[in-house]
Amino acid sequence: MRKIIALRAILALLLISSSSLFSLGNIALATQDYVIAVDDVVDVNVLKDDTLTKTLTVDEDGSITLPYINKVKISGLNCKEAANLIAERLKAGNFLVEPKVTVSVKEFLGQKVMVFGLVKTPGIQYLSDKTTVLDLIKQVEISPEAKNGKMIITRKYSSGDKAIDIDLASLILKGDLSQNILILPGDSIVISAKDPLPLQSSDDEYVIAAEDVLDINVWKDENLTKVLPVGDDGSITLPYINNIKVAGLTCKEAENFIAERLKSGNFLIDPKVTVLVKEFRGQRVMVFGLVKKPGVYYLKGKTYCLDLLAEVGDTEKSKGGKLTITRKDNLGEQEVINVDLHSLLMNGDLSQNIQILPGDSIVISLKSTGQQVYVLGEVRVPGPYTIQRDLSVLEALRMAGGQTDFANRSKVKIIREENGKKKNIFVNLDKIKKGDKDEDITLQAGDVLVSLKSWF
Repeated sequence: MRKIIALRAILALLLISSSSLFSLGNIALATQDYVIAVDDVVDVNVLKDDTLTKTLTVDEDGSITLPYINKVKISGLNCKEAANLIAERLKAGNFLVEPKVTVSVKEFLGQKVMVFGLVKTPGIQYLSDKTTVLDLIKQVEISPEAKNGKMIITRKYSSGDKAIDIDLASLILKGDLSQNILILPGDSIVISAKDPLPLQSSDDEYVIAAEDVLDINVWKDENLTKVLPVGDDGSITLPYINNIKVAGLTCKEAENFIAERLKSGNFLIDPKVTVLVKEFRGQRVMVFGLVKKPGVYYLKGKTYCLDLLAEVGDTEKSKGGKLTITRKDNLGEQEVINVDLHSLLMNGDLSQNIQILPGDSIVISLKSTGQQVYVLGEVRVPGPYTIQRDLSVLEALRMAGGQTDFANRSKVKIIREENGKKKNIFVNLDKIKKGDKDEDITLQAGDVLVSLKSWF
């Protein structure tokens, strides 16, 4: 068995290191199955007729234009079918008696995918012929740490988008060629390091939080084997030992703690306890902007910007934009962190791949060509808003759909950067409502208006 795995691994590594179909010297020779698409550049050669021998770009309607026969639609055909169609048209029009036509793809620009993450050349990649995961890895040159990581392919189907997970460690290091699936035009692909997000299993790093759902198993004791939600106070209730606080512990620490309580209470002599997180509901963030499903997302361990982008989708729209994180610092003050998605996704700048933390409020947006402010916190439609004219605090709150039922109705906060330093400006809403116009200050480009939460 080990020999088989070793042979598969060697085969996978050879495939990666060998010459690929993407090699420019060989690319035109391996196109018998390739389906010509709009924007492809094709070489058309008609034997002994220089007038018809041309390099042409496939138009938006899928056609090329040749002397004598004018437009010929070749998109959707392979090279041999295109050559036969052109020869047929030339013969039917009595332009040539026995035309000898060859068609080859000079530049593959029609069938494209988007690739982001731990690669040397992120962005648009062009598919040539049948392209597999290993072919794509060769083309984009993945970073060393990604060889033990994952590839997430978002693929469009008539029923909607579907995410396909590829285990790069199994493919590259173990030679599992079942992971070497075909890449299809229109795929959006993110390559990242080993998945930091645990599935339904114990995790050495994930910290249990209130509202998480735990699967607790005590060997040979059905009374203690239960699925339980973590209460608001961070505890679960088990037979014999009643309330036990597990919030703030990892699964391993929770296992040890429960076993210790069972043993010290003389309920079991040598309890064997396992704790798994069945549903991650405690560590949440809010995501808005250029995402398919804005709203609440749950963190399942250490989560970074690339992980989040892979989950929320639509990196095609956001790749040239920015990701704005609003979070509370150690003193409870709001801070704003800007992530340059162009640097992260297109240039592979991993300094931008910062960790997402529970409680973060995140807005993914295009880089503004105008002046913008951000309205966040307890408002109905948080996000960036363009300043068309002077914009006051109350007007900005109205643009964001007004405050939620949980908002502090007496004051809001503006985070403003001046001379490279951030400062907080608190605005008294009660004064504004009583007619104090000076309190309803005008927002400046880059301001972050935060509707605070009421604690009463």
